[in-house]
Amino acid sequence: MRQLLSLETFTEEAFGGLYDAFNQYDGFSSLSPDITKNSTSNRDSSTPPIRLQPEYINLIISCCNALKIFKTDVTVEHFEAYYSGMYFEPLKAKNDTWLVAFFDRLRARNIIGDEWKSIIEKGNLVLNASGKGFLTTKTMYPTQSRLNNSVPSRKVLEIWAYIDKAYDALIRKNKVIE
Repeated sequence: MRQLLSLETFTEEAFGGLYDAFNQYDGFSSLSPDITKNSTSNRDSSTPPIRLQPEYINLIISCCNALKIFKTDVTVEHFEAYYSGMYFEPLKAKNDTWLVAFFDRLRARNIIGDEWKSIIEKGNLVLNASGKGFLTTKTMYPTQSRLNNSVPSRKVLEIWAYIDKAYDALIRKNKVIE
């Protein structure tokens, strides 16, 4: 820790190193590839989920499916199961960077809150693209930082533009206020 604090700049690599050191020190082990088989609950039931407006749920579902953010289509049933605390099979990200770009853009447009990364992690809602573990804030934060500090790929720009267009159409149609 002292070594990290002595750095003039705190890079993504240093951030990753801090997490690795923390995990090794406390003896945490990495996720097993069979983690979904042993999971009985998808979220911490002590924290009630934040309900989104139905218009926003429909926007998220239509954008997710049109942009192919997950390997399967997202349905209203996914949201209903999440809100009721019922188990459902986690969604599998098609590409982790696309998923982070997608949800961060929803956050930027005030469709979802700043806590989106911790909700995904605590709920074990999304498997990473490799399918070997759940997405965590440890993996999503550096991706979000990279997206915000570098030139985005054509696909990321497409994701952002699609969400912006869908959101603007929703605002015009329903006169929903941000």
